[in-house]
Amino acid sequence: MKFLKQNFSVILAFSLPILAIIGFWLYVYIPSLFISTDYNFIYEVSSKSPKDSKAELVRFYLHDTKTNQNRELGPIEINNYKIIDSDTTSPDGITFTRKYTSNNMFFGGSRGSDYTYFLQKNDSRRHIDLTGSEDASYPYYSKINFRGWISK
Repeated sequence: MKFLKQNFSVILAFSLPILAIIGFWLYVYIPSLFISTDYNFIYEVSSKSPKDSKAELVRFYLHDTKTNQNRELGPIEINNYKIIDSDTTSPDGITFTRKYTSNNMFFGGSRGSDYTYFLQKNDSRRHIDLTGSEDASYPYYSKINFRGWISK
């Protein structure tokens, strides 16, 4: 107890910045936990072969927004789903967005770039994992296109 009284200003000087960082992190992170939608969505991944730029492979995926899981849809299975809205904003106000990030190093070097995908409402957003996004950093090889929202 004597230590706390003698070093109160030092303890306060170290604890206030740490508490401010934790408070800011909670302010940013907590709203993203409440982003949810009653709709799933379908997206496509179109890939081009580096050897034959005219050959293109298109794969369709269903993204479950509750579990953040993807499932590839076969050519016949894709017809079982009716797209309600092809706009990137769902009927309940959640928007599918992407952000381009470039990982630049000092002195003009680069470690690559990629797209990160989110579900967003107002200023809050939640990261989503899309199958095929690992290839989307090279637009020549792969591209992700949002197709539309479907009901669950």
